[in-house]
Amino acid sequence: MLREANAAVPQAPRARSVLLDDATVIATSARTVALRPESASRVPARDERFRQAIGIALPFSPLRDDFRFSALPLLYWPILALTLVGHVVLTQTAKMLLLRRGWI
Repeated sequence: MLREANAAVPQAPRARSVLLDDATVIATSARTVALRPESASRVPARDERFRQAIGIALPFSPLRDDFRFSALPLLYWPILALTLVGHVVLTQTAKMLLLRRGWI
């Protein structure tokens, strides 16, 4: 699905962009094409970190009752830690196996 989107991306004069399903292709000449994913944030990183900090702090703030947040069970934190460690170990093991076999 292609459609014109000249106003969606700031461009140099006479540049043209085409929106794909999940990316914007910016054609500035017949030989130059830049691909920018639509998932690329248009919000500055500091604003995004500020939003994340609010999202993390909100369940521990006095506003938790207004949003009807409840405390997580104590078993949640050890399970989360085991899940993260297990993910790291599994991905590193798979990567090393693939490297040894020369598949990557």
